Amino acid sequence: MAGDLAERRFLAVYRTGDHLTGALAVGMPPGAIRPWRAAVAARTPWHEALRAAAPGTSAGTISPVP
Repeated sequence: MAGDLAERRFLAVYRTGDHLTGALAVGMPPGAIRPWRAAVAARTPWHEALRAAAPGTSAGTISPVP
């Protein structure tokens, strides 16, 4: 998850096994989700999707949510 839940502005990405399977953006500009939607459609492996994360959203800024 990237963003701030308290501000109701965040991007969440989901995986099943080793593949990116979904992305959800709330209160973010449309451009924030576009690369993630393309990666989901391409069945991009999880680690590859994180390496190619949208500008301003890197693997280091995505926090796992239990």
